[in-house]
Amino acid sequence: MNFIIKQKTVKEIIKNLGALMTAKVTKDILNGVLFELSPKGLTITASDGDETIKQRTDELDVNDTGACVIPRDFLRTITKLTGEMEFSLDGYQLTVSKGKTKLQTVVFPADEYPDMQAENPMYQLKYTGKQWSDIVTATAYAASTSDTRPVLQGVHIDVSVAGQKFVCTDSHRMGEICFTDGEITEELAITLPGKMLQATLNSFDLSKDVMVVGFRNYVALFNSNIIHTIRAIEGNYPDTARLIPESYSTEIVVARQDLLDNMRLLSSMLNTDSSIVTFEIANNSLGINTKAETKNGEAYVEYEEIIGKGLKISLNAVFFIEAVLSFKSDYVRIKFTGPLRPFVMVGESEDDSHLALMLPVRTY
Repeated sequence: MNFIIKQKTVKEIIKNLGALMTAKVTKDILNGVLFELSPKGLTITASDGDETIKQRTDELDVNDTGACVIPRDFLRTITKLTGEMEFSLDGYQLTVSKGKTKLQTVVFPADEYPDMQAENPMYQLKYTGKQWSDIVTATAYAASTSDTRPVLQGVHIDVSVAGQKFVCTDSHRMGEICFTDGEITEELAITLPGKMLQATLNSFDLSKDVMVVGFRNYVALFNSNIIHTIRAIEGNYPDTARLIPESYSTEIVVARQDLLDNMRLLSSMLNTDSSIVTFEIANNSLGINTKAETKNGEAYVEYEEIIGKGLKISLNAVFFIEAVLSFKSDYVRIKFTGPLRPFVMVGESEDDSHLALMLPVRTY
């Protein structure tokens, strides 16, 4: 194997591999990245056993084909070289040269690198890059970070004749987005890790389509020159439809950026072990209050619209900010049912077709 490649291309490859470059693995071979060189270009594969990213590039000069598994830490080291570098494999020793500088490492044989078993796909779904970005942004932020219920760490995909629903909840908050366009040929229900879906927003070219190809226990996401393979999370996802209130006692419409600015300001006043703020809805504005042992803060956000009666409710500021960030509208509508009941947030523009739900916090 022998080829010449630019440092910029190598850095882009490593960036697209994301967390897989530092992931903990159970097999030593997975501490490396598979390089497969053909006359048409270079294919790079990284995996931790549950997630696999495969990408292709033709931005190099191929002198001699071949394949090997290169240690991840060595790849990070060679990015410190500038300009063009030459890769040359002799047996199990790889040399990377830049001028008179030479770096060498022992590599692993390519045929030892595991790969997802090839099988016939069960279904496929196609989305524009914008739709895919909307799906992940509207849901994955609400994934659980606890190992207590692994299924809640994922985004649940439910496809039926009624449409396509993507939902994510950690049991304290929820993000949901639905699509009714497109022809449905197969019904399916599958849960994919939220963190892995978020990683695709950094590596995918969102000016191009994303194809979701499903297999028995994993999904392959195709975008441009990247294939992101993710193993599904096992377990029954909870019925989130019952969480959404059927009626509301109070609705307010506020400017999204004004709300974000004030929430971030007051959140900075909170102690690290507390993230609770209180909303007080009166006739003229939304009052936001924080209370800590040595610091207090309050701010007011004027309504664009209010329907119903006043209300006082406490909530998690961090969760609320993350929910507001999932919207793109200039204005958001917040719909309340009571001080201890779930409340819902929706965007006020056609581009925001998703829903965010949160549970309030009981205070004493």
